[in-house]
Amino acid sequence: MDENVKDKAIKSPKRVFWELMLIGVALFAAGIFTLANPQGTLKFILIVLGVVSIVSSVGFFMRYLRIREEKGWLSSFVLVLAGLLFIFGIILIAKPDETWLFLIYAIGLWFIAYAVYSLVSSVKYRSFSSKLFIVTFVLAILLLIAGIVLILSPTVGMTFIGVVIGIALIVNGLEFILLAIAEKLIDRRQKQSTSDAN
Repeated sequence: MDENVKDKAIKSPKRVFWELMLIGVALFAAGIFTLANPQGTLKFILIVLGVVSIVSSVGFFMRYLRIREEKGWLSSFVLVLAGLLFIFGIILIAKPDETWLFLIYAIGLWFIAYAVYSLVSSVKYRSFSSKLFIVTFVLAILLLIAGIVLILSPTVGMTFIGVVIGIALIVNGLEFILLAIAEKLIDRRQKQSTSDAN
């Protein structure tokens, strides 16, 4: 029984790292593809975002499976987010033309939601590293601004929308990659403190 508990304790930080890294890399890659063709069709951009949304939903579902025993009913919020992202991704891929204006608003809200999540997460790392906190905080603010711009000006030119979405996706991806690295560093420091104590 004790060995199983130890195994879970060892694997848990690795799972956190790969969950956050999966989401971060997917978002970053989508941002690069979007910036490479900002004047391309909105349909292409929305399909890319649909794929990213589905991949992100998988990452959040993995996170739910990991924390459900520890967090209890609170983990259901992560499951709901995973489900919403999956549905959102399916809609983007299946009906890109019919849902243009609605999806622009939804994308703005999506960026704002991610920005709030990143802001809350960045506070966790303030005592660990002030530089890391500043970087993640600034990136979250930029992501928040991008979301607000999309909501206030949904009918701006396609090129501008493509650039904003591309930059926002890259920023969002960097946020999750930094969070993954921070989790790895914190885990390493905790292991070092434990070995020093022994």
